[in-house]
Amino acid sequence: MTPVFKHTVLGLVATTAGAVVLSMSTISAQIGLPGSNLACNDGTNLNLDLDVASLLGLSDAVSAINFFPAGEPALGCSVSPQADPSGGNGPKDFAVGGGRIVTAQGTFNFAINARATSDAPPMVPQQGVGGTVNITFTGDNSHLDTKVDCFVSPATGGGGVTLTAAGVVGSGTPGTAQATAVVKKSTGSFAALYPVGSEVRWDFFDSGVPGSAPNGDGFNGFATTAPCAFNGYSTEPITNGTVDVRNDD
Repeated sequence: MTPVFKHTVLGLVATTAGAVVLSMSTISAQIGLPGSNLACNDGTNLNLDLDVASLLGLSDAVSAINFFPAGEPALGCSVSPQADPSGGNGPKDFAVGGGRIVTAQGTFNFAINARATSDAPPMVPQQGVGGTVNITFTGDNSHLDTKVDCFVSPATGGGGVTLTAAGVVGSGTPGTAQATAVVKKSTGSFAALYPVGSEVRWDFFDSGVPGSAPNGDGFNGFATTAPCAFNGYSTEPITNGTVDVRNDD
């Protein structure tokens, strides 16, 4: 399997520069539960019943998506503490987040919006599945845009990886999630390895530590063979940003 972040299986280069403090300026003053709303420019318009802590975590994740643009067009999202009358009833399992990963090969921005109905079997078509996962390599402005076609939480693919703030994390651990997605756009450095129409497996980890990295959250991507082909699990620490994983269990 080819990792999206070159050589990340051998470990990402940790950095301490530029940790971003994400603003929560209005959300805490406007919380009205239940009935929050997540909306994104990929067509997402979901009403979610979230407690206070979950709404704050989701708002942090949405701020990170918008602060570190990824994809062409870049994924953009908003979160509101009030339901949208035009929105649908949202799923209870999701991964949302954004940020930056710095490796020896360069800097990658990422954006995550992946979901499915709680405990929906990983089969095609999967109930409630949807969303987008994008990567932008800032070195040459290459883009990898993918549409989610399968999602599970916790992760089921096996394996494990050491994260700086979370110890050894493997599939089945709370806070883990995975998605497969079909490539919709692949430019520059990504084009040869991830052609349009191919599948990518995305692996996520939410450490449960609030705020921006370094907080133990992890993310990685690999070429895979088909939708719902969760044939491994391995994340690496993100440099900036945050990942929010929710599982109804």
